[in-house]
Amino acid sequence: MLSLGLLAAAAVLLDLGVSANMTLGQRAIFVLAAEYRSRLNALYMTTFFIGGAIGSAVGGWAFAFGGWPLAAWVGFAAPVAGLLYYATEKM
Repeated sequence: MLSLGLLAAAAVLLDLGVSANMTLGQRAIFVLAAEYRSRLNALYMTTFFIGGAIGSAVGGWAFAFGGWPLAAWVGFAAPVAGLLYYATEKM
């Protein structure tokens, strides 16, 4: 029963994070001049959708071949790889 509660809490937190990310990303777009908004918003939403589709496909593959352990490791490795990439960017 505890596992189900933790899973539900994780789902709510994940949804909150995705919603916050979308809101902040679109806020950054909509403070720009009007001639840039529609194209950038379309690009942003397309990129967000493609990323979600790729994540779903990889997650489904990981679960099919390795069950929850592999799916969890893939879910852990993807943001870590993004963080490492971000850490190597020159500012």
